[in-house]
Amino acid sequence: MSNKERRLFKFGGDIFKSAHFSLSMLYFLILLAIVGIFNIVIFYSINTNTMEISTPLIETSFSKDKNSYGTDELREKIITARNKRASEQITESILILDFLILLAGGIGSFWLARRALEPLEKAHKLQSEFVSNASHEIRTPLAAIQLETEIILKDKTASKDELREVLESNLEEAKSLTAMVKMLLSLSKINEEIPLSAVNLNETIKARISKFPDAEKKIKFEDGKEFIVQNNETAIDEIAMILIDNALKYNVSKEPIEVKIFRQNRQAVLSVSNFSNEIPQDELNKFFDRFYRCDKVRSCNNHTEGYGLGLAIAKKLAEETHSVILAKNERIPKTKKFKTTFSVLMRFSR
Repeated sequence: MSNKERRLFKFGGDIFKSAHFSLSMLYFLILLAIVGIFNIVIFYSINTNTMEISTPLIETSFSKDKNSYGTDELREKIITARNKRASEQITESILILDFLILLAGGIGSFWLARRALEPLEKAHKLQSEFVSNASHEIRTPLAAIQLETEIILKDKTASKDELREVLESNLEEAKSLTAMVKMLLSLSKINEEIPLSAVNLNETIKARISKFPDAEKKIKFEDGKEFIVQNNETAIDEIAMILIDNALKYNVSKEPIEVKIFRQNRQAVLSVSNFSNEIPQDELNKFFDRFYRCDKVRSCNNHTEGYGLGLAIAKKLAEETHSVILAKNERIPKTKKFKTTFSVLMRFSR
C-alpha cells in the first residue's frame, strides 16, 4: 500500500472517530435535555405541593399534643423547617438519580453511536480496500505496458520481430485490463434488482458446460432428475461459468472435475468439485473476498492468472437471487487426495 493510500485509510478512520464523538455527544445532549425538563417539572411540583402535602400532616401531629410545641410562632417555624428538610431530601434523591441516569446514558450514548456507525465504517473500509486493490491490479499491467514500450523506443536497432513481440505483449496486457474492468463493472451492477422466474436448472448447466473446450474429457456431469428453480437464468449461467472455470483452472489432477445437480431437502443443489490440496475452512471462506488469491494453495498448479474477483461475483449473484453458495474441502476416502467443492443451493419454483 502506498503512502497516499495509507493517508486515505487514516483520514477515513479519523472521520469516523470524529463522527462517533459527535453522535455520542448528540445522544447525550438529547438525554440531558430530557432530564433537565423532567427536573424542572419535578422541582416546580415540589415547591408548590410540599407545603400542601406536609403541612396538614404536621398540623395533625400538633393537634394531638398542643402543649408539647408551645406558641403558634414556634409551631410555624417547626413546620417550615420540616418542609425545607423534606424538600432537600427529595432534591438530593432526584440529583442522585439524575447522576445515575446521565452516567448510564453517557455510556449508552457511546455504545449506541458505535453501533450506529459500525455498518458505515465497515462499508467504508471495504470500499477503500476495494479501490486500493483495484488500483493495484490495474497499475500492474499498465506499468508493464509502459516499461516494454519505453525499452523498445530507446532501442534504435530493434527489429521488426522484436517490435511485433512487444506489441503482442502489450495487446495481451490490454486484453487482461479489459477483462478485469469488465468484471469490476459486473460486480458493481449486481446491486441492481435481478428478476426471478422459473428456470430449468439442468438445461442451463448443460448449455454452459457445452461452451467449454474439451468438455467431455475435462468435465464429468451428473444431473439425474430435471429441476425447475425460482432463479435467474443469466445469473445461474454466470455462476456456473465462474465455478467451472475456477475448478478447471486449479484442478491438481488430470482427472475430470465433477459437476452435479441433485436435491437436498427442499432445495436444488449445483455442486462443482475439483481435486486440490488440503485447505483450512477459514481460508476457504476467504476465497469469496474480492481480490483474494491464496498463492500457497493455488501455486501448486502453477496458475497465477485471474484477479480474485470471480468467486466474489458468484457469491454476490447467489445472494441477489436468494441462493446460498458454500465451499468445502475434504479428504477423499481411502486416498491422500483432497477435493474442493463449491455448492449453490437454490429454491424450487412453485
